Amino acid sequence: MARILVVDDEPAVRSLMSVTLKLAGHDVTEASGGEEALKLIEKTPYDVIVLDIMMPVTDGYEVLQRLRAMSARADTPVIVATAKGYDAEGMLRESSGGAVDHLSKPFDPEDLESAVARILESTGRDLETRRRMHTRAAEVYSAIDKLRSQI
Repeated sequence: MARILVVDDEPAVRSLMSVTLKLAGHDVTEASGGEEALKLIEKTPYDVIVLDIMMPVTDGYEVLQRLRAMSARADTPVIVATAKGYDAEGMLRESSGGAVDHLSKPFDPEDLESAVARILESTGRDLETRRRMHTRAAEVYSAIDKLRSQI
């Protein structure tokens, strides 16, 4: 059983993610925003964080940045779950913040469960590879966007 933090400002989405992960046997804590999440992260180590990007006040990008500044928590794997989809600029910001995976909302609960399972089964080396792959995917989306703008 893993300790997972689910961060989303939309109660229905947060509840869906929480229930999905609890049914998979995990210990889930919920946060409704970035500041609440950061306070929880300072007090408690989590095995995985599932993080929304578009939140008021403290968005997911800022949470990623501040998480990476916490020496004791900087390596915590983060799955970004966002309605922004595969936005090149956003994915670059996610990857530079150390996210290891990206789920576009709406998503199938099985996809969330699978993403968490992949991360929990990963070694530190695997997670670093996933971070590099996420960065590379963001760079590819960025290049595609640039090519589209030239047409």
